Amino acid sequence: RSRSLSLQNRPLAWVLAIFLAQLSVDMPLFGQIDAPPLPLLPVPVIHIEEMEHDWGKVLQGTRVKHIFIVENRGKAPLKILKVSSTCGCTSTRFDKVIEPGASGIIELQVDTTEFSGGRPRKNAVVKTNDPELSEVHLWMVGLVDPLLEFESSVFKLSGLAMEKKQLKTIIVPAVELPISLVQ
Repeated sequence: RSRSLSLQNRPLAWVLAIFLAQLSVDMPLFGQIDAPPLPLLPVPVIHIEEMEHDWGKVLQGTRVKHIFIVENRGKAPLKILKVSSTCGCTSTRFDKVIEPGASGIIELQVDTTEFSGGRPRKNAVVKTNDPELSEVHLWMVGLVDPLLEFESSVFKLSGLAMEKKQLKTIIVPAVELPISLVQ
């Protein structure tokens, strides 16, 4: 004699209980339709309130520092795997592990020596073990006043290679600081 798992031989209450149990597994509860799925294991969650820092206006040659506060809002340690700047003018320092509920820092320092004025925008790329946000971009921006101004921004010498060439330009201080030319 074979046993069938057909629902025809089961009481109606039993069939209804199976249907409702399956429905509750497949259907989200009211108000949870857009909610992301919960992770199975505790994970770190990175949170940085300020992703860009404007240092204002500085004189060329100033080293501008800023500390970004990093929070771990997750349930597992947050690991900052790497912080790399996009140019040699920016240096970094950071906490490598931030425990759940704690805060740490990422410090960026921009050396403005090579900027002859303007508004540079420099960034650093932060790599983490947060499964939802494994890469974060932090930005440093501000105005740089040049130390010197040149009469012309383009210098061109022309003629034959054997000819002696001479170029004259006017260099003036761009700020009211004592400046002397060495050569």
